[in-house]
Amino acid sequence: MVRDILIKLIRFSCRFYPFVSGQHRASNCTIVKNICRGKGIKLCKLPCGSLIYADLDDSDGRSVFFMGYNDSKVSRIIERVVREGDTVIDIGANHGEHTITCSQLVGERGFVHAIEPNPKLAEMIRKSLKANNITNAKVHELALSDKDGKSWFYVNAQISGTGSLEKNNRPNTQRIVVDVRRGDSFFAELPIEKVRLMVIDVEGHEQALFTGAKEFLQNVQPEVILFESLELNAVFWDRSIVKTIKSFGEYVFYEIPKTYMRVRVNSINLRKPKTSGHDFLAIHTNCLDELTALLPITENY
Repeated sequence: MVRDILIKLIRFSCRFYPFVSGQHRASNCTIVKNICRGKGIKLCKLPCGSLIYADLDDSDGRSVFFMGYNDSKVSRIIERVVREGDTVIDIGANHGEHTITCSQLVGERGFVHAIEPNPKLAEMIRKSLKANNITNAKVHELALSDKDGKSWFYVNAQISGTGSLEKNNRPNTQRIVVDVRRGDSFFAELPIEKVRLMVIDVEGHEQALFTGAKEFLQNVQPEVILFESLELNAVFWDRSIVKTIKSFGEYVFYEIPKTYMRVRVNSINLRKPKTSGHDFLAIHTNCLDELTALLPITENY
């Protein structure tokens, strides 16, 4: 009972958190983790008002439960990009906060495809969609790669965001068997002609994903690709994921830096391609003027 009261008080206080970065760290301090231990899955509300199931024994779940975001700056950029009638593909959907928020933004004429191989998380997203009576979004319980079949998927019950087809040696990591689809064969089964936003969070498996979905991505050329790059020591333009996206079409790249008081999107200078974070946007030149007017872009001279 005491812990339940403390959880409610912490959650109430966290909703006044003033910064656009640091939500994950603040909601996963030692005190909060100890208070939440063993509390499991709880239903809560996102800032958009929709309901979502969050696992209090998981670091990403605590962030969603207490802060309403896993990463506020990324969520706020998504909210500026997505419009009514759009198609959104959320690859590595985790708890589904982007999926649920985008389902509101795209309205009845749009659709959201959530791709999540972790059975526990996929079921939680399905329950969240049902709790909100959402019919314009679907959960695909599988991983995208460069082949069709089955594969080991490495999961950590306490840090679901590290789940990946890529083997890792983090403590408490276990492996499960999941369905794997080659991107081109998977997307060929879906009625997708145009993609406004593709969100990619696959923890190091990006290259295999892009290889398997090369034909689809070259044909559709998503207007905006939001992705992570963990090649932190490599020059930005030499990173494999950047070169691959450039092979799909004409894209301009931007960094989403860690900030505190306001969301920023930084252009990446060709001569001085220095970046400080790991979140990036690739914007297709066909909609560059529209998107630069919607986003808080800062030129990097």
